Amino acid sequence: MPTVSIVIPTYNRSDLLKVALISCLEQTYRDFEVIVVDDGSTDDTKQMVESLNSEKVQYIYQENCGRSKARNNGIAQARGKYITFLDSDDIYLPQKLAVQVKTLDQNPAFGMVYSSAFNVDIDGKIHPYVYPATASGNIYKEIALYLPLTICLPTVMARREVFEKVGVFDERQNRFEDTDMWRRISKQYKILAIEEPLCKIRYHEGNEMEHPDKIFKALKYYTEKVLREDTLRYGFHLRFLAAHLCAHYGLAVHNHVNPAYQQYSHHFIRLAFKYSPLWCLRRGLTYYLDKKTAAPILGLMRIRRGILRMLELAKVQNASRRKYARFDALFWHHIRIRPASPAQTAMKPKECVDSKR
Repeated sequence: MPTVSIVIPTYNRSDLLKVALISCLEQTYRDFEVIVVDDGSTDDTKQMVESLNSEKVQYIYQENCGRSKARNNGIAQARGKYITFLDSDDIYLPQKLAVQVKTLDQNPAFGMVYSSAFNVDIDGKIHPYVYPATASGNIYKEIALYLPLTICLPTVMARREVFEKVGVFDERQNRFEDTDMWRRISKQYKILAIEEPLCKIRYHEGNEMEHPDKIFKALKYYTEKVLREDTLRYGFHLRFLAAHLCAHYGLAVHNHVNPAYQQYSHHFIRLAFKYSPLWCLRRGLTYYLDKKTAAPILGLMRIRRGILRMLELAKVQNASRRKYARFDALFWHHIRIRPASPAQTAMKPKECVDSKR
């Protein structure tokens, strides 16, 4: 039985997959298996895998069902004590398995490890930005909503029993499904960071930004899932994190080079306001809303400022100010903006492309 199982989902990426597989077969640690799950490819993926002629590589074909289903099929076939993942367009550094197996062996209190990762282009040129691995222990709040800390899927290795306890990837998600998995693991296990970069995350034409309509739907599904499952345990702070994530994508869409994408930005900002109006107003995000939505919010802000000013002029007693502070908190809590779906706009979504995130 191998110690490590590497699960690789793929779809029509035979050229990129070959490089990924070679990076697995060149690992300094040798006790492993590779499980390639072909998610309905129509290119020469099967022939390419067979051409490597390696006993360590197992090929599984499934009808096109998405990468979450493909990873779950790989987990079901895995025999290893430890399970790790690799996207078919990314690369392991030679010491990846050796470092992570040793770390898990020496730290039985941790259920999962992850590492830093280089960011490279299709030609292998390393960009200045490095995905950092900086937080260890009980790190739910750092990773649950993608920001402030992003764990890249190829950098992870976890114990088999972790997946037996927390379950597999959510097959309704084809975006944020890895973040969702790390979130669920962090609720049950401590996670250990390895600062050394052990992978290369490749960016190319095939993983540019998807159409904003798809991103919006995936983002809304995931943030609402987190708030529904975890608010009772982790508190109202999650709403600030959800607003932060929505604003992050909203501003990315607003600054996109494609003008057709830019008109979608206010949908993300409206969703951010739904989760936390206070967080958004403190950061001046009304600028990115359409006028129809922004006007009532600014009107409420003027009323609030007027009440506060009157209380200051009247020099109210501390007890009354405490009551006002409670009212103010409820004021923010009950402002809700129903986000309009981008699907309701006149523009029809263009065909989207695969994306890292």
